[in-house]
Amino acid sequence: MFPILVLIALMPFGQISTEPGATARDEGVLRIGAPGVTPPKVKVKRAPHYSSEARKARVQGTCILHIVIDEQGMPTHISVLSPIGFGLDEKAVEAVSEWRFKPAMREGKPVKVEATVEVNFRLLANYFDRKSEGKRTEFNVLVSNLAKQPDRKPTAKQVETMQKLADKKYPPGEFVLGLWELSGDNVPEDKNAGLALLKAAADKNYAPAMFLLGKLQLAGTLVPKDAGAGLALIRDAAVLGSANAQEFLGKQVSIRKRS
Repeated sequence: MFPILVLIALMPFGQISTEPGATARDEGVLRIGAPGVTPPKVKVKRAPHYSSEARKARVQGTCILHIVIDEQGMPTHISVLSPIGFGLDEKAVEAVSEWRFKPAMREGKPVKVEATVEVNFRLLANYFDRKSEGKRTEFNVLVSNLAKQPDRKPTAKQVETMQKLADKKYPPGEFVLGLWELSGDNVPEDKNAGLALLKAAADKNYAPAMFLLGKLQLAGTLVPKDAGAGLALIRDAAVLGSANAQEFLGKQVSIRKRS
């Protein structure tokens, strides 16, 4: 089993998030595609290595990085927008940090620009679900950009992207849009639609949705009260890795011990 590492060319930052201004930028950093800006070109490219952890687990995926290319063509301010885990994100950052570029130009002078870089990790002879990975990276980049916006308020385009992810039955997209519809934040309030999305994500074993639905069942909020079913959902969410569910159950154990 041999890894195949595919490095995809530079894209304008924000291309995946689909809207300019999706994240805060350093002053003086321009965007690829801005008027009069000639994009940078890769001069030296180093392929990343697979981590032993990822190879053993047969993990594949796409790590998306945000980078700033300075006036000397050096990649700086490298951050992960869509992680994979298993040590692959670190490998992607290590490799891209050694890339060298012919810098972007404007009016005959080198300028700093920001861009996203995809680093794809593939294993020969192993099936890879490109559609699922595309939804995962699109969601992660959107959430990363939201976290960097001053008020974390999504743009109309970002709301549209989340709605499309929910329409594609992607559980994290269903969960987030469901939360927005339940609260009336970012989209018109529709508790029935929001609850339906929350249940759909929980039915696909999406742990955050399972935890929240379990809490609603415990409290009898928006759904009939069913303490047994609610606690079972929270336990399942904890097994699937929900830190909130694990913390909740830990507190319940502590309360019982004190009593």
